[in-house]
Amino acid sequence: MAVLLLVLTGVLTPWLIGFAGFYDNWQWLTFFPIAQPLLVPPLLLAYVEMTIRGSPLQVLRAWFLPGFVAVSFELASFILPLSDKLEWAEVVGRAFRTAENLLLIVLFALVLRRVRRLVADYRKTLTEQRSDEARFGLTWLLQLTSAMTILWSVWALYALTDTVIPLSFDGLMPLYLAIAGASVWLAIQAWRYGNVPWPRLQAVTSDKDAPPRPTRDWQAEGGRWATVLRESEAYREPALTLRGAARIVGTNEAYLSRAFNEGLGLSFSAVIQGLRSDAVAAAIERGGGEDLLTLAHDAGFASKASFNRAFAARFGVPPSTYRRRLRIVKN
Repeated sequence: MAVLLLVLTGVLTPWLIGFAGFYDNWQWLTFFPIAQPLLVPPLLLAYVEMTIRGSPLQVLRAWFLPGFVAVSFELASFILPLSDKLEWAEVVGRAFRTAENLLLIVLFALVLRRVRRLVADYRKTLTEQRSDEARFGLTWLLQLTSAMTILWSVWALYALTDTVIPLSFDGLMPLYLAIAGASVWLAIQAWRYGNVPWPRLQAVTSDKDAPPRPTRDWQAEGGRWATVLRESEAYREPALTLRGAARIVGTNEAYLSRAFNEGLGLSFSAVIQGLRSDAVAAAIERGGGEDLLTLAHDAGFASKASFNRAFAARFGVPPSTYRRRLRIVKN
């Protein structure tokens, strides 16, 4: 993320100094390779990949190739003698800018498509393997994807316009203000979510290659294993995982996941959150002076927001409404 912010700052720099007249006063700055927009999309992808998968940069090197080619071209042009450089800029400057704009639009679109798929897969895997997915930075990843999609839309609009009708520094101002705003937002949010845990998750092992077995009643299995988790109160562990739950019920991860998903029509997270909601509801019905947040934490909920969502999904009303209605009935 730090490198991405540096690159975005570099993209802003030529517009800022050009607006101030630097290129008129110091023409040797022509082709100075500080603005490299083609590095923005692959750096975004690298951040997401390394955050949720731990993928090494080597596996992403193909995405950086257009940016490296652009850097090499500008660097080679920059070291030319001034007179040759200015003449070269007249010949290829416009064509290079057009090619860079069009390639940026396509590259950004491909990266955003992949990022959306990565985030969706990560979200699905979290709900299948964790009961505390609310602790992790899914909100940040979703916000990041949305923000960069908006930035791409603005960037594409101005890039296409500039390709057809060359824009002045004034004409490009809204684009660079958008880039500056996005950069500030990214810096703040990346700092805010810097300490959020990012578990490295693997897809649940499939049992499709296992030897044929008699047909199983996954609904019955799912109900039985959910009962075991209820009676053992394993759901009270805030960081309960699919692997840990499978050990408790005496099966493997693939079978437990299949029993919940196919048998009960629920993800692992939904089953555990339902058991926790039942525990809170039972505590409310017993009475007592505990506040709802204390009951939620005792039941294993990691946050107030996840508690309210899960309880409302289970009983159709928020926990405060559930308690109030119960008091009315008792009175």
